[in-house]
Amino acid sequence: MHSHFAPSAMPDTPSLPEIKLFKDEHFLGDCLTCYGSTPYVGDGWNDTCSSIIVVNGWWQCYNDANYENPSGPPIGPRGYPVLADVGIGNDVISSVKFLRY
Repeated sequence: MHSHFAPSAMPDTPSLPEIKLFKDEHFLGDCLTCYGSTPYVGDGWNDTCSSIIVVNGWWQCYNDANYENPSGPPIGPRGYPVLADVGIGNDVISSVKFLRY
């Protein structure tokens, strides 16, 4: 006899790590969503982030590509409407690294 698990019986699995970068403070302007470590946010996003929502996980922001020169402390799930309030520079982020759940 074969066993089958109904979806509701499956153990909970964590969602993908997710961070949202916004071009303006208070979650305004264009938004870039990253679902894992991102060694370079791209030419259109480099040095343009002014607010962040961490949806899932703990993250480190970096001033340079390839996770060089950390900006501020690691940040966890919540909104960061003004990056300077947590020690992250405004318009300096070039890469973000997922650290842990």
